[in-house]
Amino acid sequence: MNIRGKATDEVYNNDFVGLSYGNYAVGKNWVSPFNIWEGLAYFCNENMDNYQDFRVVKNEGQTGGIQSEIGGTEHAAGNTFTSGANNNFNNQGNHSVEYFYYTGNPSEYPEIVTNVDTTPVVIENECLSHYGGGSGRGMVLTPEEKQGTEQEFATNLTDYNNVKALYENLTDGGNTEATLTDVETAWPDDMWELRTELLGKSPHLSMEVLKKAADKTDVLPESIIFEIMAANPDELKKEELIKYLEDKDNPLPAYMIDILRQVSTGTTYKTVLHQQMAFYNRLKTRAAHDIIRSMLNDTVIDYAELRNWLDNVGGKRADEQIIASYVQEGNHTDAISLANMMPALYVYDDDELTEHNYYTDMLNLNISLEQQGRTIFDLNSDEVNNLVFIADNR
Repeated sequence: MNIRGKATDEVYNNDFVGLSYGNYAVGKNWVSPFNIWEGLAYFCNENMDNYQDFRVVKNEGQTGGIQSEIGGTEHAAGNTFTSGANNNFNNQGNHSVEYFYYTGNPSEYPEIVTNVDTTPVVIENECLSHYGGGSGRGMVLTPEEKQGTEQEFATNLTDYNNVKALYENLTDGGNTEATLTDVETAWPDDMWELRTELLGKSPHLSMEVLKKAADKTDVLPESIIFEIMAANPDELKKEELIKYLEDKDNPLPAYMIDILRQVSTGTTYKTVLHQQMAFYNRLKTRAAHDIIRSMLNDTVIDYAELRNWLDNVGGKRADEQIIASYVQEGNHTDAISLANMMPALYVYDDDELTEHNYYTDMLNLNISLEQQGRTIFDLNSDEVNNLVFIADNR
């Protein structure tokens, strides 16, 4: 599984039985380097007789991971695990995962984990189906159900934005650039003043500021650098920061690195804000997907409204679905225009740009076939060879 480019996603309420890996996530499955609390997450899945229930691995570029918090102090994840598995949650990604399990059901405890911090929760996840499966709701929502789902989206969007605003106001004291400037321009005589400022803004310092502070060895001795890092355990959960402290000029001693790895399992107010943002984001995104699913299964599709809800979901994959809706309507100009905008919108790296070029090749082929009245069975040899090349190189 890989959701790269998707705003968020969840694997919810499935059975995985007798498999080598119940779920296998490869590569970057979170929103951005600065937002690892939104991405791929697992809720309410039942695992039985698997070799490993959940496995997360890096791609060839050594990037990999999922959402950093699964569940929260007020809502357990609700997954059950294989008894006697080789590993219940094997996280080989770039950052650790905090997993919240319900204490009242022994099968919900992940006994064998790697790079996963487990936290007990006394509130059970009821794991209700939100369509089909006895939920009382069909694939197509009634007008009343749609109105209720729209309200659910709006409520959770408001809650999410409120928590996000608080989080951003706390990060680096509400001004990352000013904090970076304070670090960069500090002199040795400013050591105690800088220490006081950075500890005062902890545990809400950003990765960028922490790296800058770690490099300021002409002002901050390693004991104070260690103190500042230890006061920001949420960023220490990311392999990137630990590796930076190990590999930089004048690296921290190994014993300090070992202590910081242990400190990274701690919980702070910043951790709670991450959990709340992940929670509200999941609920608003689920509501949006329920409406999108309903629209796609209705007898008549309102494409303008569909695009509005895809935009509410956000992310590259939603934009690709918007492009597909334009193609479906025969609006090739807007489809190609949005496709051409995406590399700049999402600041693609080299690998993402290569993948996007494959995507636009497929898009142009699809449009060409439609305009010429051809089907997939009418491809010429050059078109077939290009498809084979894309398939072999993805």
